[in-house]
Amino acid sequence: MKSIIEEIYFGKRGCVETVKMSNAYWKANNTVADMTEEYKKTFNEAQQQRFLEFCDAYALLSAESSLSHYTEGFKIGFLVALECLVDL
Repeated sequence: MKSIIEEIYFGKRGCVETVKMSNAYWKANNTVADMTEEYKKTFNEAQQQRFLEFCDAYALLSAESSLSHYTEGFKIGFLVALECLVDL
């Protein structure tokens, strides 16, 4: 059996480059990109700047939320494994 710890360490699992994004993700990504380009064409310079600041803030919010959920999921997974080992 392969060591999951080694796979994580060597970048074979769990890193940004190895996670396969769903088709729904790519569809949403394309929608956001299209909308961003549309807004940039209709906004003046100040509005564009403010919109990009909003996008950056929202991306940070999303990243922090994802990290919190990932961390909680990891902890729950570890506790499930621990419980399985204790009940042997």
